[in-house]
Amino acid sequence: MMNIAEEEKQSTYDDKKQKHRGHHTHHVPEEEIALRAYQIWQEHGCTHGHDREDWHQSEQELHGHVH
Repeated sequence: MMNIAEEEKQSTYDDKKQKHRGHHTHHVPEEEIALRAYQIWQEHGCTHGHDREDWHQSEQELHGHVH
């Protein structure tokens, strides 16, 4: 578990990394990503074996990168 100083340092690093990529996005809590991934899993009939794809789709949607 990180202390506050480490979290701030990581956050600054992540912000710089995102800006470098040209995609400055807002932070989405992992709980929101997990909930959306669960909803996607349900929408696809609760089929197993697609957890990574569901998680990725959730991240993309919540970060506004869906086309």
